[in-house]
Amino acid sequence: MFIRIFCIFLASLLLSTTLIASQFDWECLESNHYRIYFKPERKWLADYYINILEKNRSWITSFVGFTPHKTVIRLEDGGVIINGFASAFNKMTFLTQTPTSTELVMHESFPQLLAVHEFTHISHLLYSQPFKLDMLSPAFYPQNFSPMWLIEGIAVYTESRVSPFSGRLNDGHFKAILLSHAAQKKSLSLGLITNPLFHFGLNQNLYIYGAGFTDYLTSKYSEEHIRKLLNYNSYSLTSNLLGLFNSNFGLSSHFRRIFKTTIETEYDNWIESLEQEAKSFAMAGEKVSDSSWYKNDLKQANGSLYYLSSNLIHPSPLNYYQQNKLFKYDTQAKTHTPLLSFSNSISTPMSVNDSYIYILEQRLKRGFGNVSQNQFGYTSYVKRYHLKNKTVKTITKGPFVGAVGLDNDNLLLFEFSKSKLGTTIWSFSNNQLKEVANVDAFLSEGVYQDNLVYTIGRYEGETWNLYSLNLNTYQIEPVYRSSWKINYLSKGPNNTLLFSMNIDGKYHVYQFDPTKRKLSKLSTSSYAKNGVLVNDQLYYTGIHADGEDIYQQKPEPIDIAISEAPEPIQIVDKEPLDLFYDKQGLGKSLSMGLIPHTILPGVISFTDDLDLLSLSLLITEEVSGIQLQTNILSPLSISAQFIGNSGALTLQYPLFISNGWGLNSINLGFGSDLKDSHLVLGSSSFSLPNFNARVAASYDLQNKEPNFSIVDQLILSPSTTLVSAFNYMSTFSRSIIRGDLFSESTLLVPIQKQYLFGSVELYQKLIDVNKGFWTPNIAIGGIYASVFYDSYFYNNAYHSYGAGITFESKLILPTIFFKMGIYTCYIEGSFSPDLRFSLNL
Repeated sequence: MFIRIFCIFLASLLLSTTLIASQFDWECLESNHYRIYFKPERKWLADYYINILEKNRSWITSFVGFTPHKTVIRLEDGGVIINGFASAFNKMTFLTQTPTSTELVMHESFPQLLAVHEFTHISHLLYSQPFKLDMLSPAFYPQNFSPMWLIEGIAVYTESRVSPFSGRLNDGHFKAILLSHAAQKKSLSLGLITNPLFHFGLNQNLYIYGAGFTDYLTSKYSEEHIRKLLNYNSYSLTSNLLGLFNSNFGLSSHFRRIFKTTIETEYDNWIESLEQEAKSFAMAGEKVSDSSWYKNDLKQANGSLYYLSSNLIHPSPLNYYQQNKLFKYDTQAKTHTPLLSFSNSISTPMSVNDSYIYILEQRLKRGFGNVSQNQFGYTSYVKRYHLKNKTVKTITKGPFVGAVGLDNDNLLLFEFSKSKLGTTIWSFSNNQLKEVANVDAFLSEGVYQDNLVYTIGRYEGETWNLYSLNLNTYQIEPVYRSSWKINYLSKGPNNTLLFSMNIDGKYHVYQFDPTKRKLSKLSTSSYAKNGVLVNDQLYYTGIHADGEDIYQQKPEPIDIAISEAPEPIQIVDKEPLDLFYDKQGLGKSLSMGLIPHTILPGVISFTDDLDLLSLSLLITEEVSGIQLQTNILSPLSISAQFIGNSGALTLQYPLFISNGWGLNSINLGFGSDLKDSHLVLGSSSFSLPNFNARVAASYDLQNKEPNFSIVDQLILSPSTTLVSAFNYMSTFSRSIIRGDLFSESTLLVPIQKQYLFGSVELYQKLIDVNKGFWTPNIAIGGIYASVFYDSYFYNNAYHSYGAGITFESKLILPTIFFKMGIYTCYIEGSFSPDLRFSLNL
């Protein structure tokens, strides 16, 4: 029975075209120090990355003080999102997408910035003294237990060391965050930069505070001091782990030994120097908006201002989501009117003309060449909002990164090319999408003016600059090229253009006349971006300690001498490396999995280069066994374990995945202990602000018994204990009904069979603590009060009422969130205490 059901289930999935050859066409390039895996269409990019890594390898390892063995890289297509990852297993993952001009990182080559940043992590995390117990597994390397501000701070320091025009230390936005905090005496403590919780900027604070502090230490002392600090950290896992709790060990102890002072003292000295620098940091003009985390894409049309506002909503412990809205600001009535809400991330910039607003909304889609995201990636849905009719429509979709509205509802769309460093240009007209050109430059935002498209673009080896695009020939010509980054382009009066420019680490709003070639600085704030002129008033995005706001000021033009930038720099050597090419990348990866990465008493673990096959052998005196998990048939995931006389097999297949509001996922699963089998259909059925639930249905094929549940989590197992299935919200409450095999309840009600459980819980925040501690390495976010009502339905109904206090925390390591609630419950005529907790990894 089991074999027959299993074969039918597997065969039905293998008929899916999304499985055929999904992970079988990986290829491989190899140099002396790197091995990179890629899909066939990205061979040119893999070659480029290896040449960049080899060119920068020696100075990175010299700075860190450690040279790792051959590093494995996986080049993945995640759609229109950008990112990279590194792990102590000497592996890096690079997503193939390049940032747009409005991404808040300055660079002359994003592959160079990403490669330098992630390889710094590799050199740092793998820095461990040889012939120690730590070497039995990368999970126990001592540097893994360093605070995240140090790990990310060093990597941002190196990415910014490449060039004065590259890296976050050279980008005025990140310096403005530090100075805005310091100006208001709200600089984050060491504990809070390790655990930023819900501060403006979230985890970006790790990067910019860590890099700023690292830069301060190298300037006051030397890079050699940082190198010695990493060397001392490389000796003992135990000391570094204890250092998270007690400053007599680990990093604090090593810092005192090298710098002859404490981390806290030097950190306070750095904050004091920022406060001195920030005495003149101020926004000019009148603040005309309510504070939010981000104010993006200020555009003007018909005398009104349009902008995107992004905020992080935090309704209950560890439950938060991003809220994106499109607003209209009436400059005469001084009123803000919300026009649209978006459940997904928005690719900026948007494009506005007198009739329409075009917005790119990012959504998940199947069919991308990756391992870590289960073949799902992000694509752009092009939304058109009609300013007069106030209607919105999705007109097309694709991997677009920019849009330019033309006349008569015609549209240009930009896609970063998959075959070279450059852009594919698409035309959308009469509801038809057509590819019209390919150019060797990256094109991002643009405006249509005077029969030309002015666009922010860049060739590899330069920062973002101003170009023109001829709509007849699709040739691009430089209009104004600077060594500094230009972005947030908008129309100005009399056929002029407005844009933001980051000069010497400071963003200001500039006006440029292409005909007269005249450049003027309009803003007088310490920081200004996103500028537009409406009725002779300058509106711009400014910054303060709690986020961004829109400010209004009378422009004060100051003419700026135009100095043209040099030609783009050469990123890699003209003579390419001689690389070994292997067309059978999957076979190469699996063969490397024969080498164990972890050897511990009783456990030997293997993983291939692509992380498609993981195998663990368990060998002890009492029991032996094997655990196996594979994604070779991705998106189908198969896991099996055979320990002693027992065995289990689980298959999961995502039929549908979507981000944002509405239906999120439908997963088909099959689980068996080789005796009983369960066919499971689970879906995260619906999500709205303050609401998220997973609907699960399972059917026991052996006993012919159905199960149904609405829970936060479904575990495929014949006997599952659901410790908690509560969702929390601040504005309203809801019920949750769940059913499963359960041995005993948390309220000591004897239930041995199927049951129904309902809970209604209302949360109210008492205080927003946001308190960080350096030792121990803990940050507390907020404290909440709640009241709840629980019911168990089994033969007789059992009811309980109660109230409690819950606090949230980010604990010990940067990836562990902790939530604990202390409650008192009234049930069956008596009171009893109840402790609930959860760890979010």
